Amino acid sequence: MLDHYVYGSVTRISPEAPVPVVLKGDDKFYLGGAGNVFSNIISLGGNSNLLSVVGEDPNGEMVQSLVKNQIEDNQDLLFRTTSRKTTTKTRIMSGHHQMLRIDDETTSPIEGDIESGVMSEIDSIISQYNCVILEDYNKGFLTPSIIKHTIEKCRSLSIPVIVDPKRNNIEAYSGATVIKPNFSEFCSLVQKTIDPSDFKSIRKYANAFRKDFNVEALVITMSENGIYFSSDDIDMYSEGFKINVSDVSGAGDTVLAMLSLCYTANTPIENMLEVCNLAGSIACSKIGAVSVTLDEIINHPVMIEKTNPIKRFITY
Repeated sequence: MLDHYVYGSVTRISPEAPVPVVLKGDDKFYLGGAGNVFSNIISLGGNSNLLSVVGEDPNGEMVQSLVKNQIEDNQDLLFRTTSRKTTTKTRIMSGHHQMLRIDDETTSPIEGDIESGVMSEIDSIISQYNCVILEDYNKGFLTPSIIKHTIEKCRSLSIPVIVDPKRNNIEAYSGATVIKPNFSEFCSLVQKTIDPSDFKSIRKYANAFRKDFNVEALVITMSENGIYFSSDDIDMYSEGFKINVSDVSGAGDTVLAMLSLCYTANTPIENMLEVCNLAGSIACSKIGAVSVTLDEIINHPVMIEKTNPIKRFITY
């Protein structure tokens, strides 16, 4: 996706309708969606490639340019098509306040020839990687066939698959290594209304979900309430950090990037959850889908107070 931010100021209400008049200032463009996960992995010190689809349109060219600015060989991994738009979210901002969001996109499933091309590309490059992330936004790229094919291929090569899912495709994610829903998505997946402080119920339904879907671990993000981790060996909760929120967009992508790096590096679970919480809180303190850097994590007051333990337990 392309995240387009239009910054301006509001000083009056329109005489034409009861809406604010935004005096436009700067425009900024960021990689959104899976592109934001990709950007965060790189800014957090990892290596990454992005396999996705964009339209044959100016915004698709913008996405390609933003990707190429971070790593040269990504250019060949972006499929382009005339049959769909590049998903673009335009947010109109006044100070820290979002006044309006405009989505321009095509969400129908990708064409059969592109789907076949994606699976062929996966087969040819998958062995180069230590981990695969499937970031699902229900935009038509991750079809059930691509999801199942990727998971089967990764399992055959013992490559972990970490998923940020959507309920529409949840059956296809059976066999993934880690699934990371947010709390409302988790409640929807297990079809239960659960209080976020009811850890007994969270544990019960998380364990049942993992067994039903043959998943090694479930990581449930709970916004300011922290993160819950469930596996056969460990059930663990890590409290969130209290912060002043500027913009929550993209925070889940930042958490997913940090989670994937830590999980792949065999970081102890307690430490992994703590830095995932911290990365998400830093992302929420920024306006726009701005990547969090490893220096920001290491030099955060929370880490300084602990004599930078992250330096000891994260190695890429």
